[in-house]
Amino acid sequence: MTKPYLILCNNYHFGFPAHYAESHGWPWVPDCEVAWEPVEKFVTDSRKKIAIVKIFQNKHFEDCSWADMVIGYTPEIISTDLSANDFIIEIQQQTKCSHVIVLTGGVPRHWSPNEQVYTPTLTTFDRVCASNWNLEFKQPGQRDFLFEALLGQATPLRRELSAWIQQSNFIDQTLLSVSGSSGPEYFYRSPALDQLDHTQMLSTAQADLRDNSANYYYQGNNCFFDETMPINVFIPQAVYENSWYSIVAETNPTQTTFLTEKTGKAIYGQRIFVLFGGHRALAQLRAQGYRTFEGLIDESYDEIIDDRKRWMCAWQTVEFLAQTDPQMLYSQAQEILTHNYQLIRNIEHRHRPIQNFISSWLPC
Repeated sequence: MTKPYLILCNNYHFGFPAHYAESHGWPWVPDCEVAWEPVEKFVTDSRKKIAIVKIFQNKHFEDCSWADMVIGYTPEIISTDLSANDFIIEIQQQTKCSHVIVLTGGVPRHWSPNEQVYTPTLTTFDRVCASNWNLEFKQPGQRDFLFEALLGQATPLRRELSAWIQQSNFIDQTLLSVSGSSGPEYFYRSPALDQLDHTQMLSTAQADLRDNSANYYYQGNNCFFDETMPINVFIPQAVYENSWYSIVAETNPTQTTFLTEKTGKAIYGQRIFVLFGGHRALAQLRAQGYRTFEGLIDESYDEIIDDRKRWMCAWQTVEFLAQTDPQMLYSQAQEILTHNYQLIRNIEHRHRPIQNFISSWLPC
């Protein structure tokens, strides 16, 4: 039987969450078919057609005059000086479709709540789940390192955080890496990572990885690189099993509470972590049903509005962890860790609200 709705997306990377939700029984639109073929193939299709268009900064939206509805989607944060209303009008004008809604991982601070905008989608967590679903973690009672801080590209926050770690008295107990994308002077990689990570995977351009995907994997990780997934969603299993705590430096730690795979991996890996993110990022997690470590460690930094003061306060929590018995703390945090692990793997929890939101806007 032909399904009454057809979702069209010409980019698998951006259409992945819709496909992933559908494959787990929670399609964004019930009774829909998700298709990746060229739009021209379906222009004369009699079904109600829904276009997913990707939102990029300064990107011109394609003509979707053939669509009955447009979903502007990004797993990232929307970056614009426009108001929410004006941003939606811009999508309407460029796509030539008046029926527009927006799904996004995060919105600018200056946006007021808007009934046509759903946020946060947390679909970055879907990629973490899909890439690590069969991963079986060991939880060894003895680990060689206190912290892992695989920070990624050297943003201003990460440069400063890397310097704090390198100047600390626990640098030898930390697995630290920060890329030199902002200049070679910012590159740092703990020597021990050579034994714990597949160095060729971490140093090879992603384009090359796509051509040789079967040959690259995190050492100890039974989930091989999938060319539809960015490498940053894969959990470094050996790193996690040889360290206790995660130092998470989020991608947009200033003007938003946007949460990425960096936080998702710490949750999925059942880690105690300190989050260097935007103001009230932990509150955002709790609003989505996750539990944080209130009562076990000081998380008051989350309420500090000033960015640098917030990060300095978070650093004091890192210093506290360096002096704390990790086995005792993990014993106390186990209920929280288990709850969060089960929740992040609960596809319904993330996608039922998205389904309900989209359903309320479906064209008749």
